[in-house]
Amino acid sequence: MCFGDDSAKDRARAERRKAAQTAQQTKNEERKRQRDIRRGERNVDSAFRPFNNSYFKKFRNDYTGYYFPQLEDQFKEGKASLFGALAERGLDESTVGIDAQADLLENYQGERARVANEAADRSNELRGRVEDAKTNLYALNKSSADPRGINARALGSARALVAPQAFTPLGQVFAAGLEPWLNYGKNLQGRPGAGYSSPYSATPTGSGSGRVIG
Repeated sequence: MCFGDDSAKDRARAERRKAAQTAQQTKNEERKRQRDIRRGERNVDSAFRPFNNSYFKKFRNDYTGYYFPQLEDQFKEGKASLFGALAERGLDESTVGIDAQADLLENYQGERARVANEAADRSNELRGRVEDAKTNLYALNKSSADPRGINARALGSARALVAPQAFTPLGQVFAAGLEPWLNYGKNLQGRPGAGYSSPYSATPTGSGSGRVIG
């Protein structure tokens, strides 16, 4: 009888069974890991679902909705002040006066376009931060395969990104362009009978002193 051979065969079979069990366990663990990764990805997607195109459109509208009314009020006030200064000297219908009013309008239109562009830029910056946060969470999720932990992180990150935006009031956009005209009128009050010398050539055009900081 070959007891030694049988014993060796038994050991070999046991080792093969053990190896097969280990391989199956490894396969099962990897399947579970992949399921957890997919769950984590769904958790990230769910947490960031509010950040859709409508959200970024609203962000832009909130930005312009804050600054456009201020800009409009400043333009109306500046237009009235400029017209008054021109009318006081009888220049409101002159070429110089018409050009000054056209410059103010051009400045207003430029500032309005700038605010709109800044709104789009800020919206794109926010979109970029959202995408960066999601990318980082996807990478962490893949390495950790911890859907519950990723869910907590994703919710916290999303809450931080939707924190209220602080807007700084608009500066005096048209002050620099209007100052020569308004000061000219004031200076004339102390010089009765003085001859008229147009300040138009020295009047800055198309530039404002205000700066929007969102």
